[in-house]
Amino acid sequence: MASTDPLITVQDMRNGTMEAYPDSDTEEQQQLQFFIRFASGKARRGVRRASGLDLDTGLADGTVDRDLLTGTMVVVVFRALEMWRRGVGVRNRQYLEESTEYSDGEAGSSSLVYFTEDEIADLVPDVPSTSAREAFTITPMPR
Repeated sequence: MASTDPLITVQDMRNGTMEAYPDSDTEEQQQLQFFIRFASGKARRGVRRASGLDLDTGLADGTVDRDLLTGTMVVVVFRALEMWRRGVGVRNRQYLEESTEYSDGEAGSSSLVYFTEDEIADLVPDVPSTSAREAFTITPMPR
């Protein structure tokens, strides 16, 4: 059975964003932990869909870099938090004349927590190719 543990912690978010997320059980921390769990599930599923490989196994055997995973997860969760704070679907907001610009279907616009193709590619475990290392011989056929 696949792991359901979060791939990063609130402390990882603090370290990566330099924001002071609360220690106590507040609504803000509950929301942050929800986004972390949601992004963890999406990362696992995205890697499985892209490669058929298991992200947790890749972390355990070292074929996925832990620092790369942590950084990618922090970026994804922070992007979701910022989108939530600004407003889902809002691209730009100005306050002098109260102007709001909405997104028009760009990457991730249909989901609050999303990974780009490059982010998923970074999380796919490295699998050494055996075919590139195998010797082969070309033998001409008789005429």
